[in-house]
Amino acid sequence: MQYSYLKILHIISASLLLTSMAYSYFLWKYIQKPEETSTLFQRIQSQTWLIIIPATIFQLATGFTMISLRHERLSQLWIGGSVLGFITVIGSWFSFIYFLLLSQQVTTQQLQSYPRFRLFRRAQSMMLSICALALLCMIFLMANKIDTF
Repeated sequence: MQYSYLKILHIISASLLLTSMAYSYFLWKYIQKPEETSTLFQRIQSQTWLIIIPATIFQLATGFTMISLRHERLSQLWIGGSVLGFITVIGSWFSFIYFLLLSQQVTTQQLQSYPRFRLFRRAQSMMLSICALALLCMIFLMANKIDTF
């Protein structure tokens, strides 16, 4: 019974996390000019601190609690792959935030900012792509739960 409740909470927090990341992506996609960066960056940053980080911590806590309740081995492929994917998602998301901060600083300096702004936009796009690919891999691994490692 406790496992079922944890699983429901885990799924709800995962959907909240994914929805928040998708909302931040659409805010980022809305940035067309370097002048718009600071306002939208503040929204994405507050979204990250208020929703994404707490949901991430909750995902880790409920995930490992469910694994321990089921007495699963941590050496299973789906668990190891999911943890690796989770680390990749979080690392790429924080890299995205870092490059967003750099692009905001470039636009405030106004020193030939447009080429560097485009470079940081490409880096942000690459980090978001890595994040999305890792999320898809995690979902695949958890849905198929392959037992061998």
